Amino acid sequence: MLGMARWLSGTGSWDMLGTSEWRPGFPTLIAPVFWFTDDSQAVIRSVLVINAALGGTAAVVLALLARRLTDLSAAACLAAAGAVSLLPPALTASAHLWSEPLVTLCFLVTMHLTLRFSDRPSPWLGTACIGFAVLGSTVHGRLLPLIVVTGAITIWGVYRASGIRPALSLVGISATLTLLSELYTQWVSSHLWVTSSDTNSVGEVVRRLADPAAVMRAIAGQTWYLFASTALLFGFGLLELLSRAAQPGGGASKRDSRVVLSLTVPLMALSFVFVSDRARPDQLIYGRYNDAVVWPVLVVGIGWLVTSSALPARAKAVRTGVVVALFGIVSIASAYWHGDALSSGWGLRAMVAGVLPLSPSGGVDVLQASLLCLLLSSVLGLCLLFGQARILTVAGLCIVGFAGLRTLVALGDGLNTGQDIVANADRIEAAAPTHQPIGVLFIDNPALSSVPPAQQLAIAYYYQWALADRSFYEADSTVSGLVLIPADVGFADRQFETVWEDPGLPVKLAVLDG
Repeated sequence: MLGMARWLSGTGSWDMLGTSEWRPGFPTLIAPVFWFTDDSQAVIRSVLVINAALGGTAAVVLALLARRLTDLSAAACLAAAGAVSLLPPALTASAHLWSEPLVTLCFLVTMHLTLRFSDRPSPWLGTACIGFAVLGSTVHGRLLPLIVVTGAITIWGVYRASGIRPALSLVGISATLTLLSELYTQWVSSHLWVTSSDTNSVGEVVRRLADPAAVMRAIAGQTWYLFASTALLFGFGLLELLSRAAQPGGGASKRDSRVVLSLTVPLMALSFVFVSDRARPDQLIYGRYNDAVVWPVLVVGIGWLVTSSALPARAKAVRTGVVVALFGIVSIASAYWHGDALSSGWGLRAMVAGVLPLSPSGGVDVLQASLLCLLLSSVLGLCLLFGQARILTVAGLCIVGFAGLRTLVALGDGLNTGQDIVANADRIEAAAPTHQPIGVLFIDNPALSSVPPAQQLAIAYYYQWALADRSFYEADSTVSGLVLIPADVGFADRQFETVWEDPGLPVKLAVLDG
């Protein structure tokens, strides 16, 4: 993200070196930071401040949604929104240089505007809804379904309220905004990717649909994550929305619930499919994509818990029993399908930040973690049973604080990875002419290099970041000239000379003859 932003600012070169294509929305937002400073620490801290501001703004929008979607007081809505925005997944996203805070903000604003549109459909409000949906898809491609759903709701609403001509005008505006977003994305991609992986493509999603068994395993794993990471709040919120959406009549509560579900469920379904059939442990229960869009479901769950004291005991018991039963089913399924892999480690911990508090030291026993989750949930349940809303609030905030501290322990020094890793990179300037581009030759054969390809890519990115005036490119086996390669690589059939070797990283700079 920082490399793309630096290139967009015009203050340095960058090459994505053949990785999956990313969307340019977030890099465009942070690009102006480079106009004021080229100091790495200042840039990183500025972007972290921007992400924190985005997260805070998202919490305000969530409070507005909570005011509409729940019966909580204004103060309680602020408290609920604050608690959700302080959960480990939200804080972890803001603590990294990710686009997630902007994804969440675009999603929540789109939902807020769409709910207002449902009250009084108008072409102008419909345009605003679609505009924010398109902006979200420019930030991350997984929000593309948001354009489709928002477009369908607003165009149909305008047609019913104002007739065919305004509806057709909104169709044209939607198509134009989407086209402009795609053209901008393609323009950026054409300059930063000479070659790219198709991992983040629509075709890849379609391909994964061909394995329904893998999709079912992903649904079980990711659903377990959503239940476990929210102390069952996700389950209570989802059931409440489904209950309202299915109720007889045509009240505002029913309509609002259908809007929330129609905007949220397709994005969750895309995550289920896209991250199915993966090998890394964190991808078996992947949380990062859904963490960014389930905030409204969570505040609905909080709202139900706080205000359900007026409900009959039987109704509360049935709802709780259904949530616990669903959690038990996905827990058993996840333990059966993913238990061995998860017990060996988390994989990329930041991608499953919500469940790190259940086992911050490493791998996790799914069933034991589920029992711990039920224990934490029982604290909320006891408060609910005795109708103590204030105690419920205090207990909830304590759980949030406990989870935050445990997550910090789990992530550890990983939050600062990369800031000082290329302390020796500037010595390349003395080893090679500044005008000569540097090729990056990736070695993915373990017999030739013990350095994993992912680490090779990370090192190459760190070097590009440290050497802003250098031009880098992805090299192939026929390359000649300056090449960045793993330190343990040699060439039996090529003449080469090592001109510099990093004393702290497994990488060296060599000159290969043609």
